[in-house]
Amino acid sequence: MSQLVEPYVGIDYHWQSARDGSKRAHEWAGAIGVMFHLAPTYDLSVPYEGGIDGKNMGVSNNFNMRFAWVF
Repeated sequence: MSQLVEPYVGIDYHWQSARDGSKRAHEWAGAIGVMFHLAPTYDLSVPYEGGIDGKNMGVSNNFNMRFAWVF
């Protein structure tokens, strides 16, 4: 798009081992978002993540905002 706006897609894998009587759990989730380069050391990303497949775990369905300060 431009040097200031960067779209992206991603895939995440969430995993939890079994312990204290709980079962093993996992989930694949897909993400799509936009990163805004606000300054040379500041970035803001706005992604949506939704669950694709999983077992023994709640399905992801979230919208996030992340701020990064790189130094």
